[in-house]
Amino acid sequence: MRLRRVLTLAGIGGVLLASALFPAPAASAEPLPEPAIVPAETPAGSPTEAVPEAAIVPAEMQRTIFTVSGTAQKDSYIRPVPNQPVNYLSPANYRDGKAYLRVVVSGKPSTKPLWLHICMWRHRSSAGGQLIKFYWETCSNGTLATITTNKTYYFDINSFGSWWKKNGSWDYTQQASDIRPLLKDPVTGKLMYTRNCATTCYERPDIDNHLPFSMSIDFIMVRQGSTLKPPATWKGCPKTWSSSC
Repeated sequence: MRLRRVLTLAGIGGVLLASALFPAPAASAEPLPEPAIVPAETPAGSPTEAVPEAAIVPAEMQRTIFTVSGTAQKDSYIRPVPNQPVNYLSPANYRDGKAYLRVVVSGKPSTKPLWLHICMWRHRSSAGGQLIKFYWETCSNGTLATITTNKTYYFDINSFGSWWKKNGSWDYTQQASDIRPLLKDPVTGKLMYTRNCATTCYERPDIDNHLPFSMSIDFIMVRQGSTLKPPATWKGCPKTWSSSC
């Protein structure tokens, strides 16, 4: 019995001595990473954890679709290089927002009125792989942008989604293949060109009273729920569009 107690005390002393000579390493100040957990699919209607506000990247408020200067001739269009969003619905909804034009007319042969349209087209591939150009089309309402003389104009051409659509169809989740400003005669409804417009070409002999036509155009779309932030050159725009005009 006495011998067993001596051995036990000796064992405890050895542990204490080892602890003193070889202390355990201090805990790291940086905790070890938690093991990766793959969450189960959240059932429909279940609450989800809110994304921290700082982690949300807000979508742009507006976009200049194009800025272009040029001269429309009888047989040639003004063709801008567009700066389109990848999708007109997401993350910024431009379909249901507003569309604005600033037009500086510097060369118009007469004061006869003309309508200015902004038109977009999308091409389509046929089943045989051939490209069908201008298959889909959408255009702004020209009555909203009437031009009579040389000066600066500001036009509200309504929401992109309200524009006329060929066959009533346009996919707002895709970019347009082509975008152009077009001039039209308010009397005949014909385009002010003599070729590349088939039956919609202007046929009257007084076309020289309308063309050539020189202008510069800024085309801005504002997303739904936002207000125009006019560029420095837009200081004359209507106050109803923005208090910064």
